[in-house]
Parts: sequence; C-alpha cells; structure tokens
Amino acid sequence: MPLSLEDHDLVLLMEESDEAGLELLAALLATGKRCSKQLRFGRDEVQPGQLLANHERLRTELLDVLVCIKFLERSGQIEVIDDNHVRDHMAAKQAKIDRMIALSRSQGRLEESVAKSIDRAANRDVDYCGCRDNGRPVVRMQCGLHGPGPMIKS
Repeated sequence: MPLSLEDHDLVLLMEESDEAGLELLAALLATGKRCSKQLRFGRDEVQPGQLLANHERLRTELLDVLVCIKFLERSGQIEVIDDNHVRDHMAAKQAKIDRMIALSRSQGRLEESVAKSIDRAANRDVDYCGCRDNGRPVVRMQCGLHGPGPMIKS
C-alpha cells in the first residue's frame, strides 16, 4: 500500500528527528570546543583564517544547539520548552551552583576575591558566620558551629 501524505510527513519527521539528535550531539561537542578556545585565548581573539571572534563563534554554536532543540520540539520528540520551564530550571541550577561554590570556598579551592566577584555578579549577599578557616571567611552553611544569625555582607 502506498504511503499517504500524512504517512510521508511522519517518515520525514522520523528522519529529521534522527538527524536532529545527531546534530544536537555535534553542536554540543562544538560548543565545548568553543568554550575551551575562549578560555584559552580570550573572548575577542580571532583565530587565523576566521572572521568571527571566539565569543561570536561560541554564540553561533549555542544557536545551533537551540535550533536542534527546536527541531526536536517540532517533531514531537520533546515537549516544548517555554520561558517558565527555563526560569524554573535556572533557579534550580543556580541553587546547585551556589552549593558547589560554597563547598569550593570551604575547601579553600576558591580565592575569596573570586568568590566575592561571583557573589556580586549574581547580585546576592553571602551569609558568613564570622569564623575563619586558615584565614578565609567561612560561609555559614559550611560552618556547622553556628545557627542562623546576622548577615555579614561581602
């Protein structure tokens, strides 16, 4: 029996979904490479033979990832990701990052000036308990000796 127009569209969607999955993987790998180049050579460096700076090439790779996600949404492989999904996930991700920063800080693996810059960039205050560990201020949630108390602004 020949394929109907709807069946043909479903076959095209299946093929596109397979391609979108592979394209997404390739785009993620390329994004990692662009991040590495920007870290190593700087935001504004332009690789010989290229027209775009590292930050522009990174943005292009991220756009490729977003386009692949849109392909997956369009073909029904994933549910549409709206602004509410992004906002909720961003809040959860920020909380996880905050925990990791606090852990790095408590282990002495994050210079205090860097930690304060991160706090300022995130527009938040950090709750220090007043204790010091090897000369470094201790974040209240990592101290274990103090309960809730006054906020010491960074």
